[in-house]
Amino acid sequence: MMASLALLVTLAGLGVSYLFVRERFSAGAALFATIAIAAGSMVAWQITSPAPWPAALALAAGAILALAASQLAGSGSPARRFAIAVVLGGAAAAPWLGTPVRWSSPAIADVLWSSRGGVLATSPMIVFALAGLALLWRQRDAHGRARAAAGLALFALVTLFVAARRTWWIDAAPGPLPYITLVPYLAAGAAAGFDALAAFVARRPGRAVGAVLALLVLWNIGLVGLGQRGDYRLGEPQSFAALDAAEARTWHGWIGHPPSYPGNLISALWNGVSPARIDLLSANRLLPGGAAEGSLDVGTNDDWFIGAGWHARELEGDRSFRWATSEASLDLPLDHRADLTLLLTLRPFDLPPDSPQRLEISMNGHQQPPVVLASGWQDVRINIPRAAWRTGVNRLILKFAAQRRPSDAGNGGDTRWLAAAVDKVSVF
Repeated sequence: MMASLALLVTLAGLGVSYLFVRERFSAGAALFATIAIAAGSMVAWQITSPAPWPAALALAAGAILALAASQLAGSGSPARRFAIAVVLGGAAAAPWLGTPVRWSSPAIADVLWSSRGGVLATSPMIVFALAGLALLWRQRDAHGRARAAAGLALFALVTLFVAARRTWWIDAAPGPLPYITLVPYLAAGAAAGFDALAAFVARRPGRAVGAVLALLVLWNIGLVGLGQRGDYRLGEPQSFAALDAAEARTWHGWIGHPPSYPGNLISALWNGVSPARIDLLSANRLLPGGAAEGSLDVGTNDDWFIGAGWHARELEGDRSFRWATSEASLDLPLDHRADLTLLLTLRPFDLPPDSPQRLEISMNGHQQPPVVLASGWQDVRINIPRAAWRTGVNRLILKFAAQRRPSDAGNGGDTRWLAAAVDKVSVF
C-alpha cells in the first residue's frame, strides 16, 4: 500500500515537472524529456528501491517549487526569475543535503564521475540534459536563459554540498537524493537538447545519417580488435551476447567510459595510466576520507592494479596470491600523501639457506633499503617518507635478488620463474 502511494506521489511529481517544461516547449518535447529523465537518471534507481518515499517526496517538492518559482516570477526581469528559482530550488534540496563536513576538500570529481556511483558516470541522460541547459542559456530568450542559468547553478550547488557532506564512498549511489529535486530543470535541459538535435537533423540530414552509420563502422572496428586478440575467429559459431560484451570491453579498454569524461581523462593523463584503469584505481584509492589504513588483495579481482611481472592467480586454502618474477610492479592508488608504512604479506620461493631472498622496493623511483626475507609467509614492513608518495597512482616496483624454476628444484615440470608469492599490500 505504501509503495503504491509513493508511486502515485512520484507520478504526480513527474506530472508537475511536465507542466514546468511545457511552459517553454512543445507537448511532445516536454513529454519525451520528462519520461527520459525519469527513466534515465537516479529517479529510476530511487523509486524502485525498498524505501521509495524519500525519493518520491524529494521529486514532488522539487517539481512543485520549480513551478511555483516560475509562477511567482511572472513576467519579471530575468534576474528576478533566476533569484526566485535558485532560492526555491535550494529550499527543495535543503532537507536532503545534511550537514557539510568537508568544505576544505569536497569530493566533486567523485560525486560526478566516479565509477562508484558518480551521478554523471551512471546517468548519461543527465549529461545530455546539462548540455541542453547550456544550449538554452546561449539562446536570445532572456527568460529561457534565466531558467537555464538557474538549473545549472542549482546543479553546481547541490554537487558542492553533496561532495562536502559525506565521504562519497559511503554514500555512493547513482544519484544522491538532493539531485532528484532538480528533475524539472533537468527535464527542461533534455527538452532543449531534444529540440536542438531535431533541428540539427532537419538542417543536416546527411550528417545525422552518417553519425548513425558510423556506429556500425565502429562495431566492425571493435570486432577486428577482438580478432587480433584471438577472441573472435572467423568460421566458428559465436554467442552474440558474449561477442557484444567483449566488444564493449574492447572499446572501454581503448577509450574508457565516455560518461565519465572529462574526469577520467584528466586523471588518466595526470597519472600516466589508461582511462579504463583509472575508473577503478581512483574509486578504490587507499586512505580515503581520513581512513587510517587500507589494503589491496593480490590474487582477488586485482587486474586493475597489477602491472608487469606476475603469474596467474592462485589459491591456497583461504589465501589468494600471485607469484612474482624477479621484478614485478603494482599501481597503488592513494588519496593523499603522508609518511606511511608499507606492509607486504608474502612468501619467498625456497632458496638455499646460505643465500636467502632479498627484496628491494622502489616507490615512484625512490629506492628503499633492502630487506632480507625469511622462509614462509611473513609480513614485511617498510617505512616510506611522504616525499616518495604522490596523490593519485603510485608505481610500486618489487625487485627480488633471485628467482628459480620449480622444475630445477625437482618440483615437477613447472618451468615458471618464481621469486616470491605476494598476498596483500597494505599502507597505514
